[in-house]
Amino acid sequence: MAYTHENPKPPRCRGDIKEVAGWVEDVRKMLAKGPWSFARDREAAEAIAASGNLGPHRPDDVREILDRAGRIYGSTRRRLEEWHLGAAYVERASLPGVPAAAREACQYLTALDADRAQEPNRRGWGSSTTFAGHLLAGMPEFGLRETVYALELLHKHRRQLPPGLKATLFDGTEFGR
Repeated sequence: MAYTHENPKPPRCRGDIKEVAGWVEDVRKMLAKGPWSFARDREAAEAIAASGNLGPHRPDDVREILDRAGRIYGSTRRRLEEWHLGAAYVERASLPGVPAAAREACQYLTALDADRAQEPNRRGWGSSTTFAGHLLAGMPEFGLRETVYALELLHKHRRQLPPGLKATLFDGTEFGR
């Protein structure tokens, strides 16, 4: 018999019920924090969260899915926190309106990135920027560090931005070409 989310493997004991509930809750928390961090496991994570059971997945599989998502989320956060702030971008990031425009541009590219850079379609983020772009898009506001990081990521994708955002972010700069 094949187990699915509609027909999950029955628990063996009360301990299993608690363990499964704990895994489901952990998946839901991570999805709320950074759904993009599940990468290729996102569909499985969303099915677990929606159904409230592990379905065809063993607890070890779910632990691996959560561990991978945690590593992706953690490394992306660390990269943001350790990013070298280039002087030209710091100057631009300090201008009024630029942090809000950078955040809006990140959200714009994230909306285009439905496949999370899995398909070479020149829409949204690229494979090297998708995790960071999604992280930034989910932030409520940008400080200097987030704005500088966003500007550097957005520069690579500036041709996809609407003219108004592109102008706010890059016009009149040496890196605006």
